[in-house]
Formats: sequence, structure tokens, C-alpha cells
Amino acid sequence: MASNSFVPVEMREELLAGVGYIKTLANRFNKLDPVKVEIFGDHLLKTLTKKFTGHWYPEKPVKGQAYRCIRINQHDREETILEACVHSSLKYQDLSLPKEMTLWIDPYEVSCRLGEENHPYTVATFDPRKARHPLEEEQVESGSTPVTCSTPPLEDDGSTPSPTVPSSPSGEDTDSGIDDGTSTPTRPWSRNVEEMENPVPIQVRNDLLALLFTV
Repeated sequence: MASNSFVPVEMREELLAGVGYIKTLANRFNKLDPVKVEIFGDHLLKTLTKKFTGHWYPEKPVKGQAYRCIRINQHDREETILEACVHSSLKYQDLSLPKEMTLWIDPYEVSCRLGEENHPYTVATFDPRKARHPLEEEQVESGSTPVTCSTPPLEDDGSTPSPTVPSSPSGEDTDSGIDDGTSTPTRPWSRNVEEMENPVPIQVRNDLLALLFTV
């Protein structure tokens, strides 16, 4: 992956986790040209960085959540992913993405829901107490922070058995100047920073990693 120094430090880890997860899903059968997949990821990272800048609130992670949500379904194609396909010469239909998927990239947490009826699950969490610093030059050039991706097994229709993830009431989801509408869901278990009593350094669910590649 090319340099990611353009990504603001306050959102770098979450964006790298989210983009890395999408790349893993898009090429989970390893049928795509790996060079094109890297170009795809690079452009997606740039596009999401531009989109999220000005709509990222570390002190109130649920604010602007619907605006940052990435949705994939059979009726609409996610514009940011379409653009990444064009720039990488990949065909959208060749990506092995689930038919129904919602990905939330929020401060300190990246989560996903497969299908419309299943519970969300955590892709990665980050410690809000940990200071973030600009990457050293060698870190920037070496690429993104490694992210272990996990997801329940995908069925033929893109759905998944409901994982046992507890839910809690949703928080505020407003963003000045943005009409989130009613079609983009918020995570039903979003938490404010002050509610994270026992945060942990990057915690990624990897117990189901092997199942990602099982069909």
C-alpha cells in the first residue's frame, strides 16, 4: 500500500481497519489481481478520508455515524467503492462482497452487520486513552497497520447466522449540515467515550477468521 500520511492521525487507525476489512471481503476467494486490490484500497482510503474529514468527533463517536456508514445491498452500489473500482480497473461485480452489508467506521470502533436482520459485530476497537502520534517515515511507507479481519460465515444469499452480540439503545446521531435520512441505520450499541470504562488496546475478533474463507 502507498503512503497513508495524508490520513489525519485521529482517524488513521479506524480508516485503515475499515478499508483493510473491505479489501479482505472483496478478495476473500483470492481471485483478484493483488496489485489491483492494493490500488483499490489506496483509492478507497483517500476517498473516505476526504469524506470523513470534518465529520469525525472523537469526543462523541456516535455523532455523524450515519454519514460515515458504508452500505452495500442489491439495490444500490456504494459510491466510494464504485470509484475505487474505476481507479483500480476492477469490476464491481467481481468483488466478493456480501449482498447485504453495513459497515460503521467510527472513532475508536469499526463494526459490521451482514444482512438486515442480524446483529452487528465488532471488527476492531481502539483505546481512547492511548495517545496517537504521526507515523514515522518508514512506517508511512511500509503501509497500513496490520488488521486481523473477522466475520461470521457467509451464506449463499449473503446473510449470516446471528452472532451473540449484545445490543444497547442507540445514541445521538446528528451531524451539523448533514441530512442522514432514515434509510441509513445507526449501530444499536454505540457508546460514548465516557461509557468505555475498560477499553483495551486494539481488540479484534479473530475467532471466526478461518470461517471467512469457508463457503
